[in-house]
Amino acid sequence: MAKIDEIGSIGLRVLRSQQLKQIPFSSQKKVMEYKVGALHESAKKIGLHCVSVGKMKACPAKQLTRVHHFDTKANPYITFHFYYRPREMLRAQGIDAGPYLLVAQPPPVTERSRLDSDALEVLSKRSRQDAETSSGSPGGEAEDIKPHVPKDEPDGDANSEADLRAIRTQMRTLQEQLDRIENKKNRPDRYGSVKRERSPIRAVHIHGAIIDLTDD
Repeated sequence: MAKIDEIGSIGLRVLRSQQLKQIPFSSQKKVMEYKVGALHESAKKIGLHCVSVGKMKACPAKQLTRVHHFDTKANPYITFHFYYRPREMLRAQGIDAGPYLLVAQPPPVTERSRLDSDALEVLSKRSRQDAETSSGSPGGEAEDIKPHVPKDEPDGDANSEADLRAIRTQMRTLQEQLDRIENKKNRPDRYGSVKRERSPIRAVHIHGAIIDLTDD
């Protein structure tokens, strides 16, 4: 008869044993040979049939194994208990400790991660240098034109108008140069550019964490 605390649980007991020897199987019961013989037609009734047993066939004897048990059922070597109960009852009995708070920890620094960080740093420096070079000298298409600063001369309407026209011409030239640089910078590569996006997968590196698979 099952106990109250064993309701909703399955127990598995493991016993240790040692194989000693094998012996042939011998039956304690004797097999009787049935002989029906011939039946007269008058002994047969409607709806009944009489059959006879076929010839006996000799079958090879099975082998039995004799073992020596080191443990008994009352005192097993290992006992596994599987509890199938509501989660609230398991928590009340102290079997389920409840949900665990998973705290993200930084992954351990290895030689490979250090090499990857060094490679990324070198690539970032190289990209910054390329950007500075492209902004400083746009492929020889435009020359480095500095704005002309007029010298101090006596005030005059003619000189002022000429200076304004010269400054406007230089500003237009600089604006055209800036537009060419921006167009070249925004121009796609010959073989196409690859769009990079941040991966939505975030793996948490936790050693020895307990995962609850009850809901699964």
